[in-house]
Amino acid sequence: MKGMYKVICIVGFGLIFSCKSNQSVTEDGKKGENISFNNHFNSLIQGKIIKRYKANEDFQTMHRENYSEADVVVVDILRNGQNYHGQFNKGDTLRIFFNFTLEHTKDLFPNLNKALPGLKESDVFNAELDEKAGSQPAYSVYLYDVIYTK
Repeated sequence: MKGMYKVICIVGFGLIFSCKSNQSVTEDGKKGENISFNNHFNSLIQGKIIKRYKANEDFQTMHRENYSEADVVVVDILRNGQNYHGQFNKGDTLRIFFNFTLEHTKDLFPNLNKALPGLKESDVFNAELDEKAGSQPAYSVYLYDVIYTK
């Protein structure tokens, strides 16, 4: 029984120390709280904002008045989700819809647990891509961690 306890302790400590921090950068450039990306159906990417767009008139007013879409270069694919079948690769540019806009969300979505700092052109972020077959744009993002901002 003592041998089993030692094995459990060793495995537990190994798991604790093998986890790496995925902290985000807040709008003032300081490390923020990390967002847990755990929907394994979606791929986790690192992306860079190339160009921001306002959504078309099919969306609610809040999305038409604020930047909600962007061309994003896939800097890296951090995790292939179960839905991934090679539809995009590192270096590809994707049009992505940001469900909570690309603006700072504190006033726009006051009920969010934590406000998103917003993304500007050249910002680098990590996010899970939610793929919507048949919709334009085909990919959307709910939450993101800012990795680099100017």
